[in-house]
Amino acid sequence: MFAVFAAAAQSIGAGARAVVSADTLPVYASMSDSGAPKLTLKRGEPVTIGMVLFGSETTWCAIVRPGESKRLGYASCESLEPERAGATPPAPTPKPPPPVIREVPQMPVTVRELAPAPVAPAVPPPPDPAPLAAVPSVPPPPEPPPAAPAPAAKVIAPPPEPPAPAERTNDDFAEMIFANTALRAELAHYTQATRIPAFLDKGRLAEIDSATLDQVLSAHFRPTEFETAINQQFLKGYSPERLPELLDWVRSPTAAKLSALEQRAYSPGSREALVDFAGALTNTPPPESRLLLVHRIYEASRLCDTEVETTIALVYTTAEAIGPALPKEKRYGPNELDKALGTVKSRYRSVMKNARIVQYLFAFQSATDEELEQYAGFLESDGGKWLAAIVDKGFFDATESISRQLREEIPRRVKSRQH
Repeated sequence: MFAVFAAAAQSIGAGARAVVSADTLPVYASMSDSGAPKLTLKRGEPVTIGMVLFGSETTWCAIVRPGESKRLGYASCESLEPERAGATPPAPTPKPPPPVIREVPQMPVTVRELAPAPVAPAVPPPPDPAPLAAVPSVPPPPEPPPAAPAPAAKVIAPPPEPPAPAERTNDDFAEMIFANTALRAELAHYTQATRIPAFLDKGRLAEIDSATLDQVLSAHFRPTEFETAINQQFLKGYSPERLPELLDWVRSPTAAKLSALEQRAYSPGSREALVDFAGALTNTPPPESRLLLVHRIYEASRLCDTEVETTIALVYTTAEAIGPALPKEKRYGPNELDKALGTVKSRYRSVMKNARIVQYLFAFQSATDEELEQYAGFLESDGGKWLAAIVDKGFFDATESISRQLREEIPRRVKSRQH
């Protein structure tokens, strides 16, 4: 019914605690089992996963012992399972077959994990935002002609000029964030790279006018929908006390450099270099210190998890909305949707997390650990948490708005192929 990810996508994510689920687990010095193992772990031994990397035949987990920083080596992720407090790892049992769902295409962030560019017309990338100093200001009103002299006793002082409306200040504040971060580029990348119909069953799509469905989704699942909603949250949540902390960060040389690196990594011209970089990680993984910094940035930004929640919600809405165009026996039932989407979401989040980690590693190649430490520190600060909350609320509002439009427009425009 829905797409399931390739077998290489593991339920264990980078940075997670895990236990050995096989009787023995060989650990190798590199991502290859051609040589002798460095050591062998036994069933139930705990480890921490530093990174998940996909080889040609094996999904490798870089592992360390809990509480230690020195890498033990590389082991097959297939023989690891998430740690469950107070439970002894059970003997391996055959995995039950997944629901009858189709495989999701891989996206273009890693070599194997990401889906291709959408079939629907791509949203053109937004123009490079102007630096804050280049935002034109409102010109002052022309000087009035000098008034004729009047007796001193009758001179009336002009009333003070009213302050600028609060909305103007809020708008400037929101534009400052968009212009000095990679948020706008991320919104464009997310909506271009995520194709909602890819999650739906081909058999059901064959029953309806799928070309019209693509048109409806393309008209509403756009970066401007999210940017508008986030901007509205800035208007609601604007407070002058937040301004100094945010200004200190977004106007800093480090923030400008990292923002430019992120935007460049999202550009179409960087795609080939990103694919090559992801492939090379198999043989040349990053240092543990760099990986830990990137994980901190990922966890603090929260954007990837927000995008996963939005995608699954819109898939649910779309699956329900095409019901009238399907034969009665092929319409999705609520229990069917909930069960299938629950399975897909956990795997989707795991793959997207790994993809985003690789994206960050690629984007920040020329950044120093000190600069990434500053970035992580800002995101983990009160100001960074407030900014992440604003973006999260904006995504929630945009998702609700898009869902309402899809529920109205899809049943009205998308018809059965028989008609």
